[in-house]
This record gives sequence, C-alpha cells and structure tokens, in this order.
Amino acid sequence: MAYAIDLLTFSNHAGHLSVLERVIHGNIETALFRQGEQLLSRSGQPYESPGEEVLICLAGHCHLQVQPPGGMPEEYLLSEPSRGVILIAGETCILTHASPDCLLLLLSAQHYPQLAAQDARSHRPETT
Repeated sequence: MAYAIDLLTFSNHAGHLSVLERVIHGNIETALFRQGEQLLSRSGQPYESPGEEVLICLAGHCHLQVQPPGGMPEEYLLSEPSRGVILIAGETCILTHASPDCLLLLLSAQHYPQLAAQDARSHRPETT
C-alpha cells in the first residue's frame, strides 16, 4: 500500500539538502520528471505502477489519488521536496491537480524501455 515519506533533510543558512536513500528496494533504474503542459495533460489519467516507485514534487504542488488493488483510494498532497509518496506495484495513481509550476520527479526500480526508445527517436538527427 502506498505511503508518504519524509526525506532526511539538513538545513542551514545556505539552504536545504534532502537525502533519499534505502527507500525503494533495488537500484533506481529510471528517473524522470514531468512539468508544465506535459504534466497537466496527464491530469485525471490513471497510471498503474509497474513496481516500487517514489514520487517527489520538486517545485509547486500536486494532489495524487492512489488506489491499491481491491482497496480504498487515498489522497496525497505533495508540496515540499522533502516529502514523497512510495507506490507499490499494481497500485493505480491519478494526478488530480497540479499547480502550473509543478515539477514532479519519479524514481523507479523498473527500467522503462519504451521511454528509452521514444527518447532516441525524438533526438535522432533529421536526414535530408
């Protein structure tokens, strides 16, 4: 079942340093972020977590609804980079609201080959 986490954060006059370690099992295979129109276009669309993942809002804020298989949905507000939500495989996550300046980071123990292929296509030089 999904749960909120508070990252270990060190603060001083220079700012804040939040540390994410030993939060998900295995290695982080994928790190991606969504922002602006790309993020807002996903609002309301269900996303099923393929494995253990952590979501952190680095800027702005967002509301998430997470539903475990056969369970009741839970609401999460992410508004600080020192707080995150851990998703477990098979849970459905819906972004119900995001501020226009929201920057949402996803770290996953899963590899996303479809993203790598899509990225390679979008950065391929054009031939004439």
